[in-house]
Amino acid sequence: MQSIKSRMMLSSLLLLLGFMVLTVIGLDRALNKRMLSAEEDKLKAQMYGILGAVDRTANGMSITVSDARVFESALFDADSGLHALLYDAEGEIWRSLSSVGSFPLPVNLAAEELRFDQLPMNGQRWFQLAFSIQWPNIEDQLIPYQLVLWKNAETYFKQI
Repeated sequence: MQSIKSRMMLSSLLLLLGFMVLTVIGLDRALNKRMLSAEEDKLKAQMYGILGAVDRTANGMSITVSDARVFESALFDADSGLHALLYDAEGEIWRSLSSVGSFPLPVNLAAEELRFDQLPMNGQRWFQLAFSIQWPNIEDQLIPYQLVLWKNAETYFKQI
């Protein structure tokens, strides 16, 4: 009788331990997913702020971003770790005042696609939010552009 109780107690303990380990793993994954989603949401909000500051150039054939209408202070501070760049088919046409150095263009970004990635660059981890937009010029021709935000992710991973 004692042997059966011991075996049942041991099996119950092992089952409980296994359940606890799986619960911790599940909670950790859920927390990481939520935190990553929050980072993506922050970058989306900043991207929409930049899109709200888009103006046509003087000749109306292209667009640019009015720095006077960008309200995200991190885009004016080179040490903020947040960078924004706007490209057309020929290359870069605007960059935030915080952007120093070079940043690669997103690869294979389809028209109207919004993509959030984690990428290594220069020995650091970065979040990249890229958005492919089409904007009409004064002749109502839709011109493709890419708005790309880069955020240094090192502090994010230190928090985790």
